[in-house]
Amino acid sequence: MAVKMVEARVCDFDGQLATQTVTFKGPDGRNYQLDVCDATMRELMRKAHTPRRGRRPGVKNTSRSNGKAVARRTARKTARKTARKTTRKRTAKKA
Repeated sequence: MAVKMVEARVCDFDGQLATQTVTFKGPDGRNYQLDVCDATMRELMRKAHTPRRGRRPGVKNTSRSNGKAVARRTARKTARKTARKTTRKRTAKKA
């Protein structure tokens, strides 16, 4: 006896054969996937909001990636340390 297994994606909304998988990020920050057919996809796109402006996911901050912000931060720390040392020396001489 032969057994034939058929794997098919089914639309999560209406049970038809799914033509594509949609991935989106939920309000809780988790990623979700839905298998949808063409009719459901058209309906979802009709009700969809336009994308908001902002940073795209996966894009690094350019000021940190090229090292300028890190260099500025290190220069400030060094300047503070030297200022503290000179202030201590002056007060020690007066006493």
